[in-house]
Amino acid sequence: AKESNEYAAKSNEISSQALELTERLAPAPLSELTNVSKNTWAFRNESGRPIELLSIATVPTEAQRFIRADSFPQLLDCGDRYSLLILEVWGLKIEALTIKWKFADDHNATVCSTRRNVD
Repeated sequence: AKESNEYAAKSNEISSQALELTERLAPAPLSELTNVSKNTWAFRNESGRPIELLSIATVPTEAQRFIRADSFPQLLDCGDRYSLLILEVWGLKIEALTIKWKFADDHNATVCSTRRNVD
């Protein structure tokens, strides 16, 4: 029985390490921002699961009024692309977007925050 418990403990440790490694090597749930046209930018859900977009904020926050996005929450299925307008304003550059989201298929999902640079 003692030997069996030792094997079970070792097996649990290996499984835990494998899960941690898989999570570290998994692709980011949201792709980088890409410039689709002059003022249109987009990102894609690459998670393999549906995502509920909760909000998008600009960095710096003073530039928030210069983006045009659909109202939230928005469902983004696996592989779907979300597009928004980023307006150019003289003297104020949007450096990045902070996207708040959670997995839509998990009722206890943690709200995540992903920052994407506007390059």
